[in-house]
Amino acid sequence: MAFCLHMSFFFLFTINNLWGNKNISIPLNEGVNIFAGINGSGKTTILNILYCALFNDPDNEICKSKYETAEIILTDGYRVNVECKEGKKEAQFFHNDSAISYETFAAEMEPFAVSSFDSNMYPMDVMTKLKERYPWLNSDLEYRLVNKLQDFYMYRNDITHKIEQVAFEKGTHMSQVRNFFQDVKDLRAIIDELFAPKLKWDEKASEVQFVLQENTNQIIHPKDLSSGEKQMLILAIDTLLQEKRECVVFWDEPELSMHVDWQKVLIKVMREINPHMQLILATHSPFIIYDGWENRVVNIQKVIK
Repeated sequence: MAFCLHMSFFFLFTINNLWGNKNISIPLNEGVNIFAGINGSGKTTILNILYCALFNDPDNEICKSKYETAEIILTDGYRVNVECKEGKKEAQFFHNDSAISYETFAAEMEPFAVSSFDSNMYPMDVMTKLKERYPWLNSDLEYRLVNKLQDFYMYRNDITHKIEQVAFEKGTHMSQVRNFFQDVKDLRAIIDELFAPKLKWDEKASEVQFVLQENTNQIIHPKDLSSGEKQMLILAIDTLLQEKRECVVFWDEPELSMHVDWQKVLIKVMREINPHMQLILATHSPFIIYDGWENRVVNIQKVIK
């Protein structure tokens, strides 16, 4: 799950009466925040409560019955309070202690993208249409892959439109035009490094596809990638689409199906694509924290009281 906050980051998150008898308070930094803990410790529940509150949907069936109140304190004077009124969860939004509408808050919090790794987010009619177009769709991961590839093609088309707009402007230099493509080029280089020595991004193809390093005539389509490769491609494209903006990004167990070597470099690689993200992730993987993130780990069992 991801969305952009203009210059604002989460600073402190508190939940009262989690599961009816627990309280939690988590200070967050502007860089990387890792929620760790055993199964059932509450990592995913906490992410869902935070996410639903920020999108003004605290009464969502996913989490509404699991807590009583919550408060999110952000930088720049923004704050979100969630309370239960007449049996229903409601979120209130504030700036410098003055109440503001959700629309005002959302104007500062431009919704960017949504992804999840443990539940299907598509309505049945959408899934049916996608299945008609892509008969090979059989898993939630594959639906997300198709959705993210479509987002990538739209992003690339937008680059073309931007180039058309500036191409004939007086004083335009080729370096300016090249800059539009640089982020996509950097993404391909990162994927090539990760997928080596087996696969290489086919730069000549109009759609995303890969070729075997040992036989460049052998085409590998995204649907034929391994589960771990699909997962990595989804995360990389999602991060590219943030366009290096200051974003708050939620990951729930991003390591699923991913090779240990990729788990070790996952945070580093994605922050190369967007160094301005505030990352909040829940994970079971000890390997994710090995690349210098040990001091960013929050043990959920220790902060729940």
